[in-house]
Amino acid sequence: MNPIQTILAFCALSALSIGSVQAGSVLADGFPDSSFGNAGDVTIFHDQGGGNTDNNPTAVIDSLDRIITFAQVTQGTTTVIGMSRHLSDGTPDITLGPGGKKILDLGVLSGTLRTPKALRAPDGKFYLLLRAAITNTDDRFALCRLSVAGALDPSFSGDGCANIFSFNQIGRDIPMALDFDPNGTEGRIVIGGYADTATGTEVVLVRVNGINGSIDGNFGNGYVRVALNGVTEGRLNALKVLPDSRVVFAGAARPLNKNNFDVLSGRLTADGELDVSYFGGGWRRFAIDQDGASSGNSNDIARGLSVDRRTGALTIAGFAGKANGSLGFVARLTSTGAFDTSGFVTNGLALYDFGSIKFGLFSDVRVDGRKRIYLYGNSDRPTAELDLVVIRLLSTGFIDPSFGELGRSFIDIVGANRLNFSTELDFSHGKPLLVGTTELVGNDVDLNLTRLFVDLIFADGLD
Repeated sequence: MNPIQTILAFCALSALSIGSVQAGSVLADGFPDSSFGNAGDVTIFHDQGGGNTDNNPTAVIDSLDRIITFAQVTQGTTTVIGMSRHLSDGTPDITLGPGGKKILDLGVLSGTLRTPKALRAPDGKFYLLLRAAITNTDDRFALCRLSVAGALDPSFSGDGCANIFSFNQIGRDIPMALDFDPNGTEGRIVIGGYADTATGTEVVLVRVNGINGSIDGNFGNGYVRVALNGVTEGRLNALKVLPDSRVVFAGAARPLNKNNFDVLSGRLTADGELDVSYFGGGWRRFAIDQDGASSGNSNDIARGLSVDRRTGALTIAGFAGKANGSLGFVARLTSTGAFDTSGFVTNGLALYDFGSIKFGLFSDVRVDGRKRIYLYGNSDRPTAELDLVVIRLLSTGFIDPSFGELGRSFIDIVGANRLNFSTELDFSHGKPLLVGTTELVGNDVDLNLTRLFVDLIFADGLD
């Protein structure tokens, strides 16, 4: 029997409409912050044609508290990268370009560019991780360094973008996450994702010199392919680097002779080897199996990861598949990879039913300065739309009833029968900043930033 505590939401919870919270309203934790944008929301659209689809946004906060987003933008038959910058109150920063936005010139890269992920360097520049589609069957890792204004920095790898990494030379390499390594004078960056093999996919990582873009040969053999014995498909969806340069990761693994995914977590040593002090072999998987171990519906996948860099404990969030839908889950693992059965809910793992018809998931997790846990994702509604949802937990894993309505906030950007998709969660002025997209009509998808109010600004989070 799986160590699960199921926490049920009340079906009567109503969606919070961004437009329904007016400026001047009494602010309460978990409700849209009326001091930000239009009653808590900022909409961004690049609209370069091809259906005007803007997707997969990522955001960073700079030293001036400005919010910078990068997104995948449809342009004719291909996709490019759009950048926007907003002041801390959500006002577009027109010093970047008209409307506070621009399309980046990354001409050094060939092919379609997708799914950006970004980090801000201490000097204010940005590292931008991209999925570069060379052909329909050949996707690779690309890492660029940009100036504050979004121009390529030629001091990095000679032209602003590091070599496009191809791990196995046989198919798709899908980059999913990056993080700074705090050690090393060159400011190293660890990048991870997964790559096609002849029989499935494997978890792959690379460590890059942050100054010149060269690959660090002391991390594995320059490239790390994580050997997961008995697994035919391994996927890394999130990673963090610890103060001692060890790397923790989370994602999904499909064992041999099983037709669904289990949750995957693992830890590498500073030199890229599996850390055997983590669960005895450097990695572990666990199954929630809502529809049973043999069901193809029982896909359990981690999407978000937070780490306590002092203790090494992991908080993992994602979704547990079932017939016609899914539930969101969160788990706390100790530094050894075991479930935290003494300090997090009853058995270290909890499922969340949002009162939805069939679908719920968490795409990201963050911890604030008071160790409160924010889970960000999606939930469908009775009208068949898809809303953003945020749940705040106490450090013990139980729902914090002082947040939103009984610990939950449902955010509907444009009204009924439209889809809102979550991507990532950040902190702006200590307040949760929700990054996502909203479907308008047809293929027209806009980017959105939503900031929720919290009454105690303690810190910008432990992540």
